[in-house]
Amino acid sequence: MFILRQIIQKRLEFDKEVHVLFVDFRKAYDSIHRESLLNILKDFKFPRKIINLIGTSLNHTDIQVKIGNVTSQPTRVTTGLRQGDALSPLLFNLVLERVIREMNISKGVILGQIRNGMLAYADDIALLGEDLDMIKRLGKYLLASRRNRNGGLEQYIKIEELKFKRVSQFKFLGPMITEDNDIKTEVSTRIQLANRGYYGLEDGLKDRN
Repeated sequence: MFILRQIIQKRLEFDKEVHVLFVDFRKAYDSIHRESLLNILKDFKFPRKIINLIGTSLNHTDIQVKIGNVTSQPTRVTTGLRQGDALSPLLFNLVLERVIREMNISKGVILGQIRNGMLAYADDIALLGEDLDMIKRLGKYLLASRRNRNGGLEQYIKIEELKFKRVSQFKFLGPMITEDNDIKTEVSTRIQLANRGYYGLEDGLKDRN
């Protein structure tokens, strides 16, 4: 988040454009194709034993739903990663790493001596470009759902079959990012949350017993 704010601030200081496309994968863990995952592990030169163990843990998985004393019939799950499995975030990141490498990001915006074309944390991604054409070139590699927000001037940009709405602000990884990089709203929100937390604990904090 700090890097993204710095990039926006420096571009504004030098009166240069910066375009940011926020992408969130829909049902990220559920969308992983298991056979493709195993092939990616092979490409990354993982030991055959590790690949076989991961494949075994994913194959022949069933789910059941229990409501009260009633349990549903087992349903076979053939795609996706296990929810709640400590290994799932790592496997998802490996798939995402493969996508990033195939994108071959050589362009983006410059901060210091580093050129940044994409920032990513888990399944939240921000693509960075100096103009819309650059954003479109990067975005066409990612098949993801869009988050709709109200507002905007030019309402949409289109990348392949997807349309992304232009907005003046967007909540990314918690904080609110605005087109003018104004942090007053975010600071005010944090103060309100701190006050709410304090007053919720006030009685306990003042209790001498």
